[in-house]
Amino acid sequence: MSDPSTPFSVLPALLVLIPAVAAVAVALLGRLWARAARWTALAATAAQTVLALALFRAVARSGSVRAVLGGFPALAGVELVVDRLAVPFVVLVAAIGLLVVAVTTSEPAGSFLALVLLLVAGLTGVFVTGDAFNLYVFLELAGLSSYALVATADTDVAAGAALRYLFVGTVGATLYLLGVGYAYVATGALNVSLLGQRLGVGTPAVAAFALVAVGLGVKVPVVPLHGWLPDAHGEAPVGVSVLLSGLVTTAGAYALARLVLAAFGIEFLAAVPLARVAVVGVGATSVVVGGLLAFRQSKVKRLLACSTVSQLGLVVLGVGLANRLALTGAVVHLLSHAALKTGAFLAAGAIAESTGAKTVREYAGVARRAPLASASLAAAALGLVGVPPAGVFASKWYLVAGAVAAGAPALAALVVASSLLSLLYFWRVLERLVAPGGAGADSHPPHATDGSGARAPTGPAVAAAITVLAGVLLGFVAAPLETFLEPTLTALLE
Repeated sequence: MSDPSTPFSVLPALLVLIPAVAAVAVALLGRLWARAARWTALAATAAQTVLALALFRAVARSGSVRAVLGGFPALAGVELVVDRLAVPFVVLVAAIGLLVVAVTTSEPAGSFLALVLLLVAGLTGVFVTGDAFNLYVFLELAGLSSYALVATADTDVAAGAALRYLFVGTVGATLYLLGVGYAYVATGALNVSLLGQRLGVGTPAVAAFALVAVGLGVKVPVVPLHGWLPDAHGEAPVGVSVLLSGLVTTAGAYALARLVLAAFGIEFLAAVPLARVAVVGVGATSVVVGGLLAFRQSKVKRLLACSTVSQLGLVVLGVGLANRLALTGAVVHLLSHAALKTGAFLAAGAIAESTGAKTVREYAGVARRAPLASASLAAAALGLVGVPPAGVFASKWYLVAGAVAAGAPALAALVVASSLLSLLYFWRVLERLVAPGGAGADSHPPHATDGSGARAPTGPAVAAAITVLAGVLLGFVAAPLETFLEPTLTALLE
C-alpha cells in the first residue's frame, strides 16, 4: 500500500479537479471564443489521460494509492482510494473522455463540452472515492450532467427521454442515499472499508443492502429498472450515447460491485442467501430480457442500448457469484464492453452521418458506402457476441468457470446461451450491412469519397476502429489482467 505522503497521493484528487475546473473555464470561454473552449477541453482530457496512466503505474508498483483530504482520519475525513480494481476504470474514463472531446465537433463548444467534462469528473470520482456518501455525490454529479447531455439532442423525444432519465435517476439516487443512511446509523461510519468491518448481518444491514442495491440497480441498469435506458441512449447525440453506454453504466456496475464486496462483504452474502439469490437472479433476468428487447428494435442505436442491459446483466451475475474467477470475468467484461460498445456507437454515428442510415432496414448495402465504419461496427458486434479473440470471449470464459466453481452449471449454460442471443440480434445488422442497397441510402447530402464511391472515413469512424481494436486486444491481456487484479480481489473475498 502506498504511503499517503508520496507524490502519487495527490493524483486521485487531481483527476477529479482537472476536468471539473476545466468545465468552468470551457463554459465561460464558449460564449466568447469557441475554438479556445474546444482546445481547453482537449488539453484537460489529455492531461487527465496522462495522469491516469501515471496513476496506473503507481498502483501497479505499490498496490494502491490513498489520500485523506484535509489530513483527517478515515473515520472523519474523505478518503480517496485507487487500487488495482479501480485504476483500469480510471484510465478508461480518461481515455474515452479524451476520445469524445476529440471527435465531437458538431455540438456547441461551450455548454456541451462543459457538461462532458463535468460528467468525466463525476465518473472519475466514482472510481476513486472510498466514502459511501461521496460516492452518492459523484454519482449525482455524473447523473445531472448526463440528464442535460441527453437533452442536447434538441428534439421533443430527447427532451422526454431526459425527463424520464432525470426522474428515474433521482429515485435511484434517493434510495441509495437512504441505504447509506441506514448503514451510517448502524456503524457510525461512511468510509467503505470501515463499513465492511462494522456493518454485520443484522436488520439495518439487510435494509441498507436492499436500498443500495435497488438504487444502484437503476444506475447500471438492471431489469426491471431499465425502462429509461433505450430512449436516453437511443435519442441522445452519438457522443453522449458513447458516454452513457460506455462509461455511465460501467460506473453504476462498478459501484454496485464495490459496495457489495467491500461494504457488505462475502460474509453478508453467505449469511443472507436471499441477497445473493436476488443479485444473481436480477443479473440472469437482465441477460435474457435485455437480449430479447434488443432483438425487437428497429433502430440501430436503440438495439445497442438494449444490448447494454443484457451485457451488464452478465457483470451483475458475476458479482452475485462472488468468487475470484467470476469477479475477474465481471471486470474484464466491463472493460471490454465499454471499449466495444463505444466503438459500436461511434460507428453507428459515422454511418448515420455519411449515409443517413439509422434503422436496421436502412443498413442495406451500407458496407460499400461506409466501409471503415461498417467494418468497425461488425467487429464490435462480433466482439460483443464473444467471438475470440475479443475481450468478451475471455470474460465469458471466466464467468463460465466461476459459475462451475460455484456449483451453478445452469448459470454457466446461461452465459454460453447469452452469446447465441447476442448473435441473433446482431445478425440482423450484420446481414443488412452487406445486402443490396436499400431505401435509406444516400438520404443525406453527399460526402467526400475516396474515388470508388465510398465515403472517406470520418473522425468518428477512425475513433470507432481504434476503440474496437482496443476491445479485441483486451482478449490478449486477460490473463495478465487476472494476475494484476488477484491481490485486490483476494482481499475483497477474504
